[in-house]
Amino acid sequence: MKKNKGNEDYNFWQPATDMMTGLVFILLLVIVLLGLRLLYAPDLKEQKITETETGGYGTTESETEPYWHRESELGNGLHYESETTRNESFAGGAGAAGGAAGGGTGETTPQSESESEPESEGDGDKPDDGLKSAVRVQIVDADTGHAIKKAGVKFELYREHGGLQILNTYYPEKITYRDFETTEDGSFYLPEKILEGGYYFRALSTASGYENAEDAHFTIKKLYDWGDPYQVRIGLSPSRNVITVHVVDSDTGKALEGVQVNITAAENITTLDDTVRFTEGQTADNLTTDENGDATSRELYLGTYSVGLEETPEYYASPTSLVKAEVKKSGAAADSSSGKTSGGKKVSLKLAKTSLKLSLADELYPGTGIEGAEFTLTGEDGKERSIRTDEGGQAQITDLQHNGTYHIRQAKTAENFRMDTSDHVITVGDDGRIDGKETGELKLTNRMIRVSIGVTDRILRKQMDGSNLSLYQDDGTRVAAWTTEAREREFDGLEPGKYYILVNDDPDKRTDIQIADTAKSQSFSVSVMTMQSYLVIAAAVAGALIVILLLILIIRRMSAGRKNKKE
Repeated sequence: MKKNKGNEDYNFWQPATDMMTGLVFILLLVIVLLGLRLLYAPDLKEQKITETETGGYGTTESETEPYWHRESELGNGLHYESETTRNESFAGGAGAAGGAAGGGTGETTPQSESESEPESEGDGDKPDDGLKSAVRVQIVDADTGHAIKKAGVKFELYREHGGLQILNTYYPEKITYRDFETTEDGSFYLPEKILEGGYYFRALSTASGYENAEDAHFTIKKLYDWGDPYQVRIGLSPSRNVITVHVVDSDTGKALEGVQVNITAAENITTLDDTVRFTEGQTADNLTTDENGDATSRELYLGTYSVGLEETPEYYASPTSLVKAEVKKSGAAADSSSGKTSGGKKVSLKLAKTSLKLSLADELYPGTGIEGAEFTLTGEDGKERSIRTDEGGQAQITDLQHNGTYHIRQAKTAENFRMDTSDHVITVGDDGRIDGKETGELKLTNRMIRVSIGVTDRILRKQMDGSNLSLYQDDGTRVAAWTTEAREREFDGLEPGKYYILVNDDPDKRTDIQIADTAKSQSFSVSVMTMQSYLVIAAAVAGALIVILLLILIIRRMSAGRKNKKE
């Protein structure tokens, strides 16, 4: 029907035709998209479990077919991986089982694709699964059999001569598991029952301080329900490692053979099964160094130990403190002090010889050493050793026996010094120390008698030159004669006693002196009258007379002045 409105014709059917055409195009587009989806969607084949000739169970799916597994019991749903990804993501256990000392390497090696094992999937707890059994797994210490209460240790389940077992739970939704993880008590249940036959668990991780477990094989021969499940105990071997000790002379760096070393626990060494392997202070091992100065301990549980000497070598002093050594798991990154890249700890002990530092100095000047002095060291066996001081006045004495007593006497001193006449006794303890020190000290001094003699003006009190002096011992032996030079003359090494001084060898001009046995410098002076002395006296007298005359004149003038005023 058309209506004319002005010069235009209006078609009522055109909008309806356009709408139907659009719907047809949309329908065709949906059909095309569905066709493309069906054409390119992955070919998900149904897994069917078939019994193999060996009695194991495997899957009929190809290696390129996908599978599903749950990331963890608390994960977010399902996770898809290709078969190749799955084969690269797990490894066989390499740790030691049972109570074998030292355990395995604790490492895992990814299997290549050619080494992968086929998977099989459980059927779940269905009404017809009466031939299946519930399984509970507990990790234990391989040495003690005690439970290891550690969460997060992962395992995979394999069928003997079969493949990886993929298990499921079905309520409230189907969840697939390819690995299983311990809870806080160190155990887990398989999420569904499994058929009778042989199986083994393969460790994917381990507990701290333990090696990875070897494949744990078990065989189920009868039915077990959830109330009384089949129990599988997987033993984890505690990690151990060694301590290598290297002993040298601290001065020469020479290796010391035959040194007995003691290793003790620096703390309570405890494993995760709550077993105390060593209490603090308990001896863990005793060692003896070889010709290279080295000794290696037996394998020790992880923890911190103290390394010291069981017996101090002769002529050496025992260390003042123990050296701490932390035993780490094999494969741990080695530090600069590590003896092995596997984590073995290397400890160096530097032993110092027992020694005595003898020093001889001037008594008046303690900072000045006396070179060339000789001493005699005598042991309890009567044997003597001669010791000589160096340019600094010191001597180092070594090779002193433990529990030994030594006598030291001075035999010779430097020129003009008086020797120390004392007998000095030194005792070395059973620890090779002198008074608790690895290097004892004996500080000695020698005395020198120092005397200064001069001539002074009796009036001016200054040193005079040109005077002839002589020094005599009290018995009349002349010691020295000299002419003064306006300063005192110094004498070193005089013996204490009585002396006298003569001026110009005139017995009437004798001055007696007493030289004392002291380190302090002693000064003596002879006072004489000189021409200068007389001139000074004369000048003083003249001056005094002039002053007196002036005073008399002043007094007379003052008297005359008062008399004139009265008149």
